[in-house]
Parts: sequence; structure tokens; C-alpha cells
Amino acid sequence: NIFIASPSDTIEERQICEKVFSEINHGIGNIYSFRIESLKWENDVRPTIKNTDGQSIINEQIGNSYDIFIGIMNKKFGSKTTKAGSGTEEEFNNAFDRYLANKDVEVIFYFNEEPPKLMSELNLDELVKIKEFRKKLTNLGIYGTYNGVFDFEEKLRKSLTKYFIEQ
Repeated sequence: NIFIASPSDTIEERQICEKVFSEINHGIGNIYSFRIESLKWENDVRPTIKNTDGQSIINEQIGNSYDIFIGIMNKKFGSKTTKAGSGTEEEFNNAFDRYLANKDVEVIFYFNEEPPKLMSELNLDELVKIKEFRKKLTNLGIYGTYNGVFDFEEKLRKSLTKYFIEQ
């Protein structure tokens, strides 16, 4: 299971994840007898009303039911939660804490470096938050970058293929 975490401006990248997962399933997945299943809040979290925030519901329902965490950021950092600067950051923190405790999850993160098509797409507050988050990840290890959705697809396919062949 692969959990995909990202803010709302990464819809295309999230769709590309599904495409790449399907290709891997039909290729090396068949050869090595495994199948990738995606976990995404929009598909795998049921709507429920509780005396809590939405991110807590996502965390509770997704839990630790994934083997790989893929984080993606474009030009939005995301919405603040009670525990982090955004839902994506909180989901990353949960995955990374799990990695530190058990080493039972692969944590992958990508940042889009493609310039915006329109200046109106830029929000300086969001970019500062992304820059600080990148700095945090730099201190923890390595993150990937991509230059637009076509580059993301190629890099994701290569990274996951290499990961599964090495397992």
C-alpha cells in the first residue's frame, strides 16, 4: 500500500501516481508477485462527523496501513492543522516518526520546481512555508524534485521500479 499525501494543487500528480502504480502492477508486479494499492484521503476515508478535526479523521482511518509514503508539493503548502503547518506536513511527520520508530515504511517526497504559468498562482506566504519545509527535509535526508508533471511521472516510475527491484 502506498499513501499519497499532497496539497490540493497536485491533482495531476496524484492521477499520475495511479497510472504509474497500474503500469508497475502489470509489469514487474506480475513478475515478482506483488500489487500496489494506493491510499488517498479522497478514496479511502469515509465521511464521518466527530468532535475532532478533519485531519485527525484522515489519520485515524488511514493509520499505518501503508508500506510507502509519497509526499508531493507544488506551489501550495496546504491547510494548517492542529499539529502541523498543513495536512501534508502532518502526514509526513506521522510517516517519518513511524520510520524512526520501526523502519517499516519507505518515505519519499517530491517538490515541483517548474515555474508557475501565471504570476497569480504565486502566494509568497505559501512559498515561504514550502521553503522552510524543504529545509526541514534537507536536514533529514534526501527529497526529490521534478520539473512539471511529465518529469514527475518519469521520476516516480524510475524510483518505484528501482525500489521494488531492490526489495
